[in-house]
Amino acid sequence: MMERFMIQSLSNAKLATYFLYLQVASVVLLGLLVIFAIVFLVKYSSSKNKAYNTVSNENITLERIENIPQQQNEVIENKQELIAAICAAVAEENGTDISAIRVLSFKKL
Repeated sequence: MMERFMIQSLSNAKLATYFLYLQVASVVLLGLLVIFAIVFLVKYSSSKNKAYNTVSNENITLERIENIPQQQNEVIENKQELIAAICAAVAEENGTDISAIRVLSFKKL
């Protein structure tokens, strides 16, 4: 009877180790599956964003520089009044007196 109990307990120990190995293997397999799913999702989302960010060459038309009309130097009417208004706005924003502002040049961009 004792021999039978030892054989049965030995087989239970082997069975327990097999179940332990099965649990470890299932956790590892599940982890690998999650990692592959994450990699697939990242790769899919990055390829989807690339499709939105790419520009097709068919819709792009470039103008030559010669075809762009040149701006002519226009004379600004009431130039002194415009400079005074800009200086007043700058002085108000900075909290200084308008006499502290000196305009060295004024060009239209």
